[in-house]
Amino acid sequence: MLRIKTTAVVAALIMAVFLLLPVVEAQAQAVIGVVDLGKVITDSKRGKDAQNKVKKKEETLKKSLEPKQNDLKKKRDDLEKTASTLSQDAFEKRRQDLNKEFNTYMEQEQKALEDLQKTQADAMQPVMQKIESAVTDIAKQRGFSMVVDITGGGVIYYDNALDITADVIKAVDK
Repeated sequence: MLRIKTTAVVAALIMAVFLLLPVVEAQAQAVIGVVDLGKVITDSKRGKDAQNKVKKKEETLKKSLEPKQNDLKKKRDDLEKTASTLSQDAFEKRRQDLNKEFNTYMEQEQKALEDLQKTQADAMQPVMQKIESAVTDIAKQRGFSMVVDITGGGVIYYDNALDITADVIKAVDK
């Protein structure tokens, strides 16, 4: 009885080894590369150009909103200073007018933010396409099964030989 159980266990182990052999073999062939996309964007010429375009747009929008923002601050300060000299009705009317102006300003600011986000998306799209193409080409050349972005810090350890960031920057700048 013990001999039958031992034979069954040995047979099961042999089958498990043969069944798992292709999985182990496939895992041994997988090579994973790493790339720091954040560094590619900040260090490549195309990435810098896109970032500069967005920064210029941001500065332009900020300059266009600044006068209205300063005007609203001045009106608020004036209202606070004169609050004690105004009648309740006059104070309430000026406060409501100021709130309307503030709401209009907030809508303008929201539109400016959406405009900036669109500018960023439009500027980064061709850069990201170029980066994706470069990563794909380099990964195929080096025989990588997968390339992982290490920008977010999700990778705890990797061998520097697997890092293709510098090569991607060169390819993007071509």
